[in-house]
Amino acid sequence: MSDRAELMSRLRFTDDDLEANHAGALSEGQETRMQSAQTRLLLIGASTFMGAVLLATIFLFVGQRNHSLVLSMIGVLLTLVNALWVGTVARQWLRLSADLRAHRVEVLEGVLERILRPTRYGQNYLVRIAGQDFSVDKDTFKIFQHESHYRFYRAPHTHTLLSVEHVDTSV
Repeated sequence: MSDRAELMSRLRFTDDDLEANHAGALSEGQETRMQSAQTRLLLIGASTFMGAVLLATIFLFVGQRNHSLVLSMIGVLLTLVNALWVGTVARQWLRLSADLRAHRVEVLEGVLERILRPTRYGQNYLVRIAGQDFSVDKDTFKIFQHESHYRFYRAPHTHTLLSVEHVDTSV
């Protein structure tokens, strides 16, 4: 399998996606995937919100009934954490909405650097192009050619990597 085909498979984009990205727009498939991500985000966000509300209510109720300051404080802290969670989910949903409304892509082009960053738990595999870092898995990392010219297409607000192409600079 060629590097291009492997990148397409690993990063989940098609020739149609790449063609639309060349024109500076999202493809229908990319729009559909972003809408699915938005729906999934709402479902996860709403269910987590409801679970945290229920849990905080139980802690507050039991804390009041038993005159337990600790249980009441746990209920208050859960409420505060839940508010932060809702804000984070709302921010990501708005970013996805902005990307869908804009219907355009950002293009990053330049020489790619492969960066292996050690952590306490293993390795972080990063590729850097035009000063922007993208975290990838090990197998995808191996496909990229260090110090070769690439063009990355990403969503402008979420910075989601949409497609990639190796640019032949020898012509």
